[in-house]
Amino acid sequence: MMPEIHKILTELVDYAIDRVYEQLEDPGSSAKISGYTIRAIANAAEQIKAQQRERVGKLEGALGGLLAIVNDSNGVDGYHLNGDIATWDEFEEEIEIAEAALKKPEATDE
Repeated sequence: MMPEIHKILTELVDYAIDRVYEQLEDPGSSAKISGYTIRAIANAAEQIKAQQRERVGKLEGALGGLLAIVNDSNGVDGYHLNGDIATWDEFEEEIEIAEAALKKPEATDE
């Protein structure tokens, strides 16, 4: 589920950036939208895209680290507050979501 959301958001951002660059190719690229030049909007879009890539990279690193802990241990001590260890199979759905989020989207022929 998460990789699909990431793919959709990435496609939307890419589409928006493409439309802005189409405007830049126009001779009147000094045109303004809401008081901002098309070039300023394009620069801001590129900065947002770079920030998005950085955040995704950090989240992937954090999830990878958590999954490494899962692979190297038996569970969480203290989770149940009764002395029992919560084994990782109790968190199966959360682990599957984390693993799915780290999978790279498959290439499509679109």
